[in-house]
Amino acid sequence: MKKRSAQGITLVLSLFLLTSCTDLTATIPTTLGTAQASPAGIQYAFSQENQHPENLLNQVIQNTRKTLDIAIFSITEKSIVQSILDAKARGVAVRIITDEDQSDGKGQKAALEKFKNAGIPIKMDHHSGYMHLKVTIADQKIVTTGSFNYSASAVRRNDEVLVVIPDDTMAKQWTNVFDDMWEDDKNFLFIN
Repeated sequence: MKKRSAQGITLVLSLFLLTSCTDLTATIPTTLGTAQASPAGIQYAFSQENQHPENLLNQVIQNTRKTLDIAIFSITEKSIVQSILDAKARGVAVRIITDEDQSDGKGQKAALEKFKNAGIPIKMDHHSGYMHLKVTIADQKIVTTGSFNYSASAVRRNDEVLVVIPDDTMAKQWTNVFDDMWEDDKNFLFIN
């Protein structure tokens, strides 16, 4: 676990440095209702600025062609669930890791059941902490992160942000961390 924790810290620091240092010319968004983009191609959307992070995430998922790895604490937003199901139906290899405690909720249970019925493999954490990531890796080319859970509350009530980073190198590094979690049969178990 210590190795993965160190890798996670390195990745978070990399994200912070990338978003804070490469885009010094970015300004506060002045238009409402659309996601914002930086010159580096990084896009972001705030839920309470009417920028609809769910639409930005759905766009990433809809443009995925080969692989879609999702590590998400909470997933109940119907449009996101449907985008993931649609990706699987298009032949995208989808894998999901989620939090065991969150999976007891009615909405999340229903979403996970839909994924299982579609043949999407799902793992849940089985350790003392939360699987608190909010990450999607699309085609090992794009990563999404931020505070944004894929939930109805995150879309409609919470103050949330989704960040989309088109970076092959970062996506491959994040895939390595995801793979470590996926292959860890002690701390992450498949759900039946």
